[in-house]
Amino acid sequence: MDGITLSGPGINVENDQTPFDLFTNQSSGASENTLLFEIAGFAPENVFGIYKADNPSFRVPIFIGDNDLGDAASVFFLADNSVGVSTLAFPPEVPPVADPNFQIYEDFGNMFGYYLTNPLGETFFSEDRLNTNNAAQGLIFQGDDQTVLQASGRQPGVFRGC
Repeated sequence: MDGITLSGPGINVENDQTPFDLFTNQSSGASENTLLFEIAGFAPENVFGIYKADNPSFRVPIFIGDNDLGDAASVFFLADNSVGVSTLAFPPEVPPVADPNFQIYEDFGNMFGYYLTNPLGETFFSEDRLNTNNAAQGLIFQGDDQTVLQASGRQPGVFRGC
């Protein structure tokens, strides 16, 4: 995290982790989150997404396979409990390209966790209890409203809290 911190108190990856493993969308529009980087084996082949809190087998893929640093995805939690996902690719030096495969997932709700599935078929969840040996598989941080970060290909911004 030090490499993307421009100013402020910064983030200590050991001491500043949160105990959060499930999340509730409280947005009235698109939900904005930033996946700063993926430190995982098989990164170019992994599937990263969200799963329904009370049904971990109900998974909504957000990033599939090799994504460029500038790629973006929007997740829309809709009034009918559906979730829509729209991805946008920002290849280097090329205008953004909208994904023609906008997807709607019905009856998802607004409580979710994160998952990552590798090409070996192993899935890791933000809820430790769902992982082999209850092992933690993600580092989750909440903004402090002071630290300024700059992810590759993005403008600097304050790491906001809830």
